Amino acid sequence: MPVNPVYLPIFPLPDLTFFPHTLLPLHIFEARYRAMITDCLARDRRLAVVGLIGFAIAFGFTLITLPVEIGASGRALAFVEGLGMTGERQDGARAVLKAAAWTYVAAALTAMLTFLYYLSLVMGRRD
Repeated sequence: MPVNPVYLPIFPLPDLTFFPHTLLPLHIFEARYRAMITDCLARDRRLAVVGLIGFAIAFGFTLITLPVEIGASGRALAFVEGLGMTGERQDGARAVLKAAAWTYVAAALTAMLTFLYYLSLVMGRRD
């Protein structure tokens, strides 16, 4: 029984490292890649769905780790207060640790908004 091959388009990005919650706005100018993206979205949107699943996983991971990260900032704040720092040093340490906790909240919001943005793009395409 012959097996029909399945072709999965690949968009290579060499020498690229992604950190969690980073965005990479791309200007796709090569005709072959523009055609590949257009074809994938026009047919069965596998490329878009795979990307959407990836963003959903990143968002879920951020939500799961958010309480842990905020708790770590709270424990560090309690530790610093127990060191007996006073004055500007204590205020500075408190400000830095509170800002660190807020970066996790910002990362969670960014992940959520990114996921919702791409979801709206995928769901908005009704060919």
